[in-house]
Amino acid sequence: EECGDEASATKEHKKDIAELVLPRRSPLDEIASEIGGHYAGIERCLLLASMQRAFRKSFRSTNPALSDSMYSPVGILIHHNVSSTTTGDAISSSIVPAGTRALQSSLVEECLYAAQRSTLRAFATGHAGTACAAANFCVDALGRALLQVLVRKTEISTVALRPGEGLLVGQGGLNQATMNALRNVQSVTRGGKASKASSSSAEDSVTSAIEMRRRIQMGIARACASFNDIDVAVEYLKRLEAQLLSEVEGGFPVQNVLTEQLIMCVKSLEPTIDGFTEASDQALDQLLSQIVPRVRSIVNDAVGQDSGTASAFSGLSGGGTSGQSTLLRMNYDMEEEAYEMAQVSEGYMERLLCNLDDLIDPLRLLLMPRLADKLVLGAITAAAKRLEMALRRTQCSLLGALCLKSDVRFLISFATERLYSQELNTHSGLLKACPPLARLGQIAALMNVEELDEVLDLISS
Repeated sequence: EECGDEASATKEHKKDIAELVLPRRSPLDEIASEIGGHYAGIERCLLLASMQRAFRKSFRSTNPALSDSMYSPVGILIHHNVSSTTTGDAISSSIVPAGTRALQSSLVEECLYAAQRSTLRAFATGHAGTACAAANFCVDALGRALLQVLVRKTEISTVALRPGEGLLVGQGGLNQATMNALRNVQSVTRGGKASKASSSSAEDSVTSAIEMRRRIQMGIARACASFNDIDVAVEYLKRLEAQLLSEVEGGFPVQNVLTEQLIMCVKSLEPTIDGFTEASDQALDQLLSQIVPRVRSIVNDAVGQDSGTASAFSGLSGGGTSGQSTLLRMNYDMEEEAYEMAQVSEGYMERLLCNLDDLIDPLRLLLMPRLADKLVLGAITAAAKRLEMALRRTQCSLLGALCLKSDVRFLISFATERLYSQELNTHSGLLKACPPLARLGQIAALMNVEELDEVLDLISS
């Protein structure tokens, strides 16, 4: 006990001496705080100026060469791909997808780089108050200015991607001249001949169609880059937070009040990250609201909702006066002849999924994996709901139930092949994430039940 009392007395004595040599609040501290405040204001002005320059270049760039240089493949995908080969860690397929062509603009990297350098310069002063002010300025600038600009870009891109009126093919779609030109391009690339009588006019048409197709694809890629930018910003913000916390740990005294305040200032990036993630989800929901009506139209055209009185496979191979064959519609009330014909003919489901793939595939390949999976699930959900409504108005025989089960299995396989996430691109994972599709599968399974006892077994399984 005497040793403990002597140690505490010695510690208090040293503390009193330290306060006599350098008081807790001295004129030097006040001067340093004042200088730090002015310096933090200068860093804030430099940060806002750098971000404003990046905003102006992103919205007002009219030089084609400069516009092309502003877009590049998503850097975080390339980074994770390299790290997976060097460390051997298991990386989810939702992070490193195969065949993705997702782009990002230089806006996020320029703004995050400016915020990083500005904050690190303030941290290098060693003054906790200056570092706190710079961290707060960084969080405020990124959470307000950058987020608002990115959301505005997604709104513009959503309008540009509206099916039928924008870059995506819809019911109004591209005009007829453009579609004819695109068909000429496909004919020439396959070794055929253009449909024009004059060779010179055909070559001009093919050249213009190739150029138009390139512009459309580039426009879709740049519009998708606006959605990718928000997810890229989320990843970069997480890295920035980790870097700043490591700087605090290595450059400021431990168990100090000002150091704890600085840590709280840095951790205020977490609500900002949540705000970016929420904005990304809302932006994709707006895009889905533009695409879902076209998905419903595709399903209606495929199932023949306007001709519910058509016979089982009426007019499948019959040619009218126009020389075109009648398309197969949904009808599961079939006999043996119709069932055999269905096994060798292209059904409505193949045509439905082909048109659906033409709609979502250009976006799926150009979006970040998380966004692409959400887009595919949204489209499949809308299609499954519309198919269930059509099934409620359709009679079904025993042979038709077999065809229904095959079509639903084909739809599930189509969806799983187009999902990146390992949690979703399995049968059970997809049905769990998409309840309307799971319900469609249950309907198909119940339609193939012959006895009541099998229904109970199916429910229990």
